[in-house]
Amino acid sequence: MIQSKEWHKYRGGEQTTNPALLAEFYADRPLMWRNIILVMIGNLGYGIAFTLISPLMLLHMKACGIEEDWIGSIVAGNYWLVSVLVMYFSWRSDRLVNRFGRRIPFLLAATPAIVATAFLFPFFQNRTVLITLWIIQILAIDMKASTFSLILIDSVPRKELARLNALSTLVPGLCSFFVLRYGMRLTEIHEALPFVLGAPLVLLTALIAGFGVVEPPIYSPSKENFKPWSTMAVSWKDKRIIWLMLGVGMISAFHNVYGMWVWLFAKVTLGLDKTVIAETLSWSSLLGVALAYPVGWVIDRFGGRKIVVVYWMLLAVMFTQIMQVHDASGLLLVALISCCALPFAGAADIMVYRSAPPEHMGSITSTNAFLRNTIAGCIAFGSGQLIRHVSYTAAFIMGICVSTVGLSMFFIHQYSMRSRPKKVASKSSITTDINRKCLVDQESD
Repeated sequence: MIQSKEWHKYRGGEQTTNPALLAEFYADRPLMWRNIILVMIGNLGYGIAFTLISPLMLLHMKACGIEEDWIGSIVAGNYWLVSVLVMYFSWRSDRLVNRFGRRIPFLLAATPAIVATAFLFPFFQNRTVLITLWIIQILAIDMKASTFSLILIDSVPRKELARLNALSTLVPGLCSFFVLRYGMRLTEIHEALPFVLGAPLVLLTALIAGFGVVEPPIYSPSKENFKPWSTMAVSWKDKRIIWLMLGVGMISAFHNVYGMWVWLFAKVTLGLDKTVIAETLSWSSLLGVALAYPVGWVIDRFGGRKIVVVYWMLLAVMFTQIMQVHDASGLLLVALISCCALPFAGAADIMVYRSAPPEHMGSITSTNAFLRNTIAGCIAFGSGQLIRHVSYTAAFIMGICVSTVGLSMFFIHQYSMRSRPKKVASKSSITTDINRKCLVDQESD
């Protein structure tokens, strides 16, 4: 057994993957747990800070005269842009050869912009400046999310992916409870205090993860220039997986609408104070901690499609409840249902992850993200316009309708996979692996 204290041997920056060394890496359980802990630390600082900073940014922009249609349009534009950028960053990271790994250099490059914009944001009231800072921040966050999130997928066995990924949310979930419950009170001292304290925390934890995580010794350098269709060419060898990716993008539409607008909905429609909103929403974090690992185990054990149906049913219950919310207690019930549903959402992505060969993980997950972000951009734009010109209720109705269409995509994919596997001109191992694993995943459901 290779001991985790020998992690330096995996940071060679070789030009080709050594199968024996890669097998030793995956056999080293202490190193796997070391990586999980460090990824958790990297996500922890970001999660603690932006649990407060994200809603405060929306409330600050609203107070400075930036309305929901503008907010929705900017978020939509970012989704549409990142639908291509995520492919670029993931494709580039798949092929990067660096002694720190394939993903970590992008974390280190994105962190300064995230930290600087978070620190500066509360000190400006000019709408142009605020929008500029926000755009820079979300683009840097896109770079981080497109690459750093792949480390856990790269580093753990596929059969344990859902439960170990869920485990990595436990500590951040606990911290979110205390941050929401007590951190919002910092604004009573000074409105900028959460930003001033949160930005250095993001920097510190990013550096700990960046210089501590050891990625698997996988090398796939290429002299080919990036083209948006390069990743799709890998992912869509078997076109039937497009139905699955469309389902992934659409099934969470209602959750996206809720997550994007719940703070402004509670402030504008319910008339709640931001401290009351934070304390109300904080309880759902505890429930999420309790459910994360058990639901991850269920996803690993029973496959994806059955869990996706359960997820949609919980969204339907959540939608029914939010239609009759009038006070903080009603909002609490919605938040609890949302937290029950959220762990089940991972089943959709897990179905895609299981189909991806390790050397092309970034290409396949980024193609999946391309469709998801394109759809999410339409949802953000449409919901912002509906809220501005109709009501929050109309936006929630749109969200549940799109989620229902998304559910149907999984059944279309299931039906298409029952047919005889298509013959593909290329006999590459990539295509064979994708087809075989997709079929196995469907049969396991």
